[in-house]
This record gives sequence, structure tokens and C-alpha cells, in this order.
Amino acid sequence: MKVFLLLVTWFTPGQPTSNYQVTFSSLEACEASLFNAIVFNYSLMLSKFFNIPLANLGWYFVALAAGNFLGPLVLGRLFDTFGRKEMIALTYAISGLLIAGSGYLFLIGAVSALTQCLAWMVTFFFASAAAIAAYLTAGVPARDPSSRARGERGSALRGAAIKK
Repeated sequence: MKVFLLLVTWFTPGQPTSNYQVTFSSLEACEASLFNAIVFNYSLMLSKFFNIPLANLGWYFVALAAGNFLGPLVLGRLFDTFGRKEMIALTYAISGLLIAGSGYLFLIGAVSALTQCLAWMVTFFFASAAAIAAYLTAGVPARDPSSRARGERGSALRGAAIKK
């Protein structure tokens, strides 16, 4: 659903589309797919591979949520200081390396439930900051500078699509 809303928001028929919108939408779609793959299968992985009791699974999700929340909060100012494009590329690259590394460590059996959780928390710390900055960079239309300054997201069609 998130990817559909992004496509509706970013690619309105009759409006020009920039290369940045295509690039950032591709990155956002990959991040959304990865996020959904991890979140929807995380409890199964914890219970089957690490034998974590069902009553304790929520604590592992709290750590992932903390990474998602703290990433944009802590790194947000750096995007304005060093430039959004540079920081988006850097944070996506860091999160990609972290997820590949944690996947490899899981594959060879070198992680516990706690270390896997911490690895994904740090990965989401960077990935969520990148995804939010990418959305704000390419997702907010630049057609009317005054509407961008007010934080408006564009047409009523976009607003209706996001509300649903």
C-alpha cells in the first residue's frame, strides 16, 4: 500500500517527472519492501530460529520502532547541514551494508536474537532517516514554491489518496 501511495503522490499524469523522483521512488520502494519483509516475518524468525516465547516478542519490536523513530530525529539536522542528496545516498548505503552484513551473520549462525535485533535497529535507524528524507525531497512537489514552504503536499487528489 505504501508503494502505491508513493506512486500516486509522485507521478501525477500530466506533470513533469524528474530523475530525482524516479531514483528516490525506486529507493523508497526497495526500503518499503525490505521493511515489510522484516517486520512481517520477524516474529516467526524469533520464535522458530531463536526460540523466543511469544509473550516476549513485543520487546523486540519496540527496539525496531525505536530505531525507526530515532533515526530521523537524530540525523535530520545532518540532512540540512551536509545536503539531502549526499546524506540520502550515504544513509541508504550504510543501511544496505548493515542489512547485508546482518543477513550474512544470520546465515552463518553468528547472531543471537539480541544481536540480530540490535543490528536491525541500527539498520532501521539509517534506513528510516533516508526514506523520510527521500520522500520529502522528491515527494513534495516543487511546482508552487509558496505551497512547498507551507508544507502542502499538492493537489486534492493526492490528499484524498493519502487519507484513504
